[in-house]
Amino acid sequence: MANPEGDSLNEQSELETHVIPLPQTRKNPVHNRAPPIKMQDFVTFAARHPISNSLTYQQLSPDHTTFLSAISNVQEPRIFQEANTQDGWKRAMTDELLALAQNQTWSIVKLPKGKHVVGSRWLYKTKFNSDGTIDRHKTRLVTQGFTQNFGVDYKETFAPVAKMNTIRVLLSVVVNKGWLMCQMDVKNAFLHGNLEEEVYMKLPSGHPQASDPTLVC
Repeated sequence: MANPEGDSLNEQSELETHVIPLPQTRKNPVHNRAPPIKMQDFVTFAARHPISNSLTYQQLSPDHTTFLSAISNVQEPRIFQEANTQDGWKRAMTDELLALAQNQTWSIVKLPKGKHVVGSRWLYKTKFNSDGTIDRHKTRLVTQGFTQNFGVDYKETFAPVAKMNTIRVLLSVVVNKGWLMCQMDVKNAFLHGNLEEEVYMKLPSGHPQASDPTLVC
């Protein structure tokens, strides 16, 4: 007869002899942290004359101090939902949409099948008077360029704006010639250019027809 206790002891001894050791936990080598090689040519030192010793608010005029204080206390909205709760920004967005409609910037159409849609967003900026009081709330509707596809929504990008060097030369000529210079602000300025591509943009938030997802600009 077989001895069950002996068989169990033999099986246990065999298991003990065939136990597979557990792998040791891998420890990454310790790296010596040092600045990048490209930074070895630079020498850093503490400033002997900190800029805070020369530039302080105490040397500003009272009018300039009031102006800076007013700008610091005004917070501009970052998203539409935040701006839509304030009457001033709501009027500004309504004026911007009205100007876009009057200038026939776009046409409201149904999105054709297979066409790509570009997103849009609002930008908000507060305009101040010289005494620090709020002049008006400025809103701009822009497209989200990162949603455009090259060759489909655009072929090239350019910005026809004046460089600061040109403005400096103009001011220098005005001073030397003794001319009279006036400044004006155009509330809604548009570039008169025809698009060669078909661009479809989502209706902006706040547009009367924005509730219909099938309509685009």
